[in-house]
Amino acid sequence: AMALGYVGDGGTSGGRSSGENASAALRAALAGDVALVAMEAAAALGRRGRTSDVAALCAALGHADANVRANACTALGNLGGSAAQAGLRAAAADDDAYVRAAATDALHRLTGGTMTPL
Repeated sequence: AMALGYVGDGGTSGGRSSGENASAALRAALAGDVALVAMEAAAALGRRGRTSDVAALCAALGHADANVRANACTALGNLGGSAAQAGLRAAAADDDAYVRAAATDALHRLTGGTMTPL
């Protein structure tokens, strides 16, 4: 999962670019049951910077593992957009303090520290 986060957009395979294939593989890993793999997939999707991955990362905010949820928050903070902000606002009320901190930090980065109170 970590290596896929660095795959570029060059080349094609089966009519899809290698970047699209990498994103699809990372989204599948993010939705999986292995927390460590999902955690790394969330981080990799955040590094890739594709807004098309926001929905998958928002879905990961419901993952059973808090580390996956926290990494999804950080990734959403890298991607931005209204859907990412909505997901982060919801995650700011997570039961886990680490997730809440990651969500709040990501919202601060997205809003330049000018977010309205949660």
